[in-house]
Amino acid sequence: MKTKGLGFMQLAIVVGFCLYYGYYLIAFFGAFAELPPGVDFIKAHLGQFVFFVGSIIGTEGLLLWFRRRDSVALCHKKLFFLASLLPGSLSPLIMALDALGATPPLPLMYACLLLAGFSIAMGFMLWDDFMVHGGLCHNQFAHAAVFCTGGLLFLFCTALLPKLALGVVCWLMLLASMLLVMFINPRRRPQPDRSVKPVAAFFKGTRHLDIVSATLNVAFGYAFILLFRTGTANVLIAGAAAILVDAIISSAMGNRRSMLYSGALRLFSAIVACALLLYLAPGDALVIVALGVMVVCWFLFRTVHCGCLAVLAAAKEFPVLYTSTRGKLAANCGFAAGLLIGTLTVASEAQDASLVATLAIVASFILASLFFLPFDEESSVPGYRTITFVDMPTKVAQDSSLEKRCARLVKRCKLSPREAEVLTWAAQGRNAKAIAEKLFISESTTKTHMSNIYRKAGVHSQQELIALLNQER
Repeated sequence: MKTKGLGFMQLAIVVGFCLYYGYYLIAFFGAFAELPPGVDFIKAHLGQFVFFVGSIIGTEGLLLWFRRRDSVALCHKKLFFLASLLPGSLSPLIMALDALGATPPLPLMYACLLLAGFSIAMGFMLWDDFMVHGGLCHNQFAHAAVFCTGGLLFLFCTALLPKLALGVVCWLMLLASMLLVMFINPRRRPQPDRSVKPVAAFFKGTRHLDIVSATLNVAFGYAFILLFRTGTANVLIAGAAAILVDAIISSAMGNRRSMLYSGALRLFSAIVACALLLYLAPGDALVIVALGVMVVCWFLFRTVHCGCLAVLAAAKEFPVLYTSTRGKLAANCGFAAGLLIGTLTVASEAQDASLVATLAIVASFILASLFFLPFDEESSVPGYRTITFVDMPTKVAQDSSLEKRCARLVKRCKLSPREAEVLTWAAQGRNAKAIAEKLFISESTTKTHMSNIYRKAGVHSQQELIALLNQER
């Protein structure tokens, strides 16, 4: 897929995702930056936990559906996803009602937040699907634009707008992103569906990474709650630092460099362990710094995590949507658990309990780093074998050159869209059986398409076809 030069549709996807990501951050964090007058700290942040639980339920529901159908074609159902975005408007509505002094009853508020979280899971799946169809799923600069622009929208709106205006702006962001969904959906390029069975089997062999990812995110959720407790300004400062680091790392990854997953986990676990030890030191300033470091690491982990999953999907030819969703599930579960632990710790107001919880998390990170994560040459999982940056420019350049040569031949010989897909795989030396498996068609149909390609191109074999493509340089 192309990674350079944003076309109009690609720009529309990036803008829409920026608006949606800004809406998500305001709906999840901004609603709690200034606590509603009728809801105390504990009840409000239990609402945050409920919001995230709704997102996890939605994510797991989609994964179950994909495994049952062995397909991610659900993402192509336009009305389903458009309707799934509507419950997301409930969170901004609660913000507006709070500002007007009409806070809804607590059970109703939690129910609305659960539905909003469920909607968030669907929305992210939809925009990830757009990134795939727009050829942006491996473009780290596009992801950096989404994360950083959405984050800046969240920071400025939360810092400058009163609660009522914040709810209205959040709702307008959601509405604008939904309008862009209606514009993009009919115009996106269809892509061949891929089986989810291989990627589901792959993740069954990476339980150790799930454990570490969940444990890491428990600490991050814990830090978020304690940082909220120290004041709104500290949350916004940590958010600004997170966006800056996010932009730097995304730009580095955009230079075709990606830190693979086990190394990233080991590195982050060490940083967070140090931050938690710093949190145990006396002094309010050190506590705030430690919590801020953990929040920055959480945003950074999310960026590196997404990049690693995109690389994994490309290397193994997995469906990107299932890979990214399944890979983030353990992290989301850990973060939700951290939110709950942090809220209960604040509720108990027992310093001893807080200290024990913190020490337990530090110990778990040390154990995870030493025992759960594979070291450089010890991993039995391909693609999870190093902590270093890995440069992959050669393969990308070759793929790009081959794609251009195929495109010229398609145009000159007037090949059909399906014949163009078959040509792409045949140019890489794949036989009819392998191409049929890639495109989910029968072998006889594949041979028919290849015969048509040979006839239109004036060749008699696959070797002659590859030689002809080489002349297109």
